[in-house]
Amino acid sequence: RLGVSLPEAGQMVSIFPPLLTLSTQNNIQPKLDLLLDEAEVPASALIHSPQLLGYSLEGRIIPRVAALMSAGLFNGRGLSSVLAPTDKVFESRFGVIVEIDVDDE
Repeated sequence: RLGVSLPEAGQMVSIFPPLLTLSTQNNIQPKLDLLLDEAEVPASALIHSPQLLGYSLEGRIIPRVAALMSAGLFNGRGLSSVLAPTDKVFESRFGVIVEIDVDDE
């Protein structure tokens, strides 16, 4: 889906070895669907920073991308600066509060 060559795949794994442990169907594919199709993140961003695929889809990727998209602040670029910071740093940097749906049990 990313269209990576064998050397690029090897580089991705050398940068982020846990990539090999992620389920393609249950973990990577849903993230690619959101990031590539909906958020229009360039594939090259994920190839050069494969650790971005290690973040939780429901806990970090969706809430942050959705918050920035709804505020008109997300252009698909700079994904590391969106996902890597703590919630406090993220909210300070972008002036957007991240809301995470938590089921009350």
